[in-house]
Amino acid sequence: MEENKQLIIPFDKKTFMQGMVIMPVMVIAIQFLLYMIPSINVRAFSWESFIELFILLLIKSFLYFFTGVFTLTAVYAIFCIYRNKPTAILDENGIWINHFGFIPWNDIDKITLYPLDYGNINLIGIMVKDPKMISKQSDWEGKLNLFWAKIFGYYHIRISHTSANESILSFASQYVKIK
Repeated sequence: MEENKQLIIPFDKKTFMQGMVIMPVMVIAIQFLLYMIPSINVRAFSWESFIELFILLLIKSFLYFFTGVFTLTAVYAIFCIYRNKPTAILDENGIWINHFGFIPWNDIDKITLYPLDYGNINLIGIMVKDPKMISKQSDWEGKLNLFWAKIFGYYHIRISHTSANESILSFASQYVKIK
């Protein structure tokens, strides 16, 4: 039986948008909190009013920061939706993953399907034998993903926003162990 020579996994805009629904909700919620926090009018200087003012400024700064982060994330998400890069390309030599580059099959330790803690989304998790080597060839987003994977102890590479999880596992099982 002839096996597939190449599998191209397109970026799944529908799955991606399901995850991005939270962005405008968070921006609106943060703006509401900023509106609700009153300003302090300090008429007479006291340490209590200074500490109260300092805490209020910290809270407002924190909320403004996250408003900016969520807004930039939403803009980046729109950019991701309209570029035509596939999520991954698998062939007999290895796997090319957006943001991580090409990874030969012999550099991959294991591939598995695991559920996300929230929602009913399953991700492909890939453990590589040498994450530092992968980090060198990754772009900034790949490096950031590897950093968070190291901090939180999850899979080095996660393939999300695709509905082709079973196809990926089936194709990869020809070359690497699936757990």
